Amino acid sequence: VILGQYRYSRPWAAFPALDALAQMTFGFSRGHHPELLSGAYYRPLDAAVPQQFFATSMLVNPVVTGLLGWEPDAPRNRARLAPQLPPHWERVRVSRLRVGAASVDAAFSRMAQELDVTLHATGGNPTLALELPLPEGATGVRVTLDGAPAHVERVTGPGAARIRLELTAGGRERRQVSVRWEGGLDVIPEPVTLMPGQESGGIRILDFAARGDAWDLAVEGARG
Repeated sequence: VILGQYRYSRPWAAFPALDALAQMTFGFSRGHHPELLSGAYYRPLDAAVPQQFFATSMLVNPVVTGLLGWEPDAPRNRARLAPQLPPHWERVRVSRLRVGAASVDAAFSRMAQELDVTLHATGGNPTLALELPLPEGATGVRVTLDGAPAHVERVTGPGAARIRLELTAGGRERRQVSVRWEGGLDVIPEPVTLMPGQESGGIRILDFAARGDAWDLAVEGARG
């Protein structure tokens, strides 16, 4: 479900589920993700088999493939990096993203209307297709690569608008990508601290899109 939400550029629905999955690591037996959960209460169902530790991999995959959008293609010496980071995260750093013999480090710094990305690869010189989402309704987008204006393309498809550029990330120098824009809006549900046994009551975002000079936001939650 999380990967599907990220695939269709719905991070405001994907991240709350990913955050809940991460909290599950500490909610019950340490490091154990139950295979079956109640839909009404935060607890495993009695029919769950306790030794189903394969479920833990369902946290790693959505983080790397969904949240970071990392898709390596070693035979072609290239990779796609399409992060959909929560808007309240100001800084993210990830190390040793592997594509063949190369290892890629990436750092992201986000402020109100700007995003800076630093990329560096060692052990190889892969081509990276970098895709970055824009806030709904953003205008006046400007992109630079290593301080010079960069040629980018708009990615069409479901969800928010994205820009895409290709670059090589190997060598001594780190590559710097900066994106600036005006306006725009990002949303994320308020984080919920889960306690075993509690009823389901968090706000869920069903849809969000820019409509001219305004936005449409559809939410779902407990009555009242």
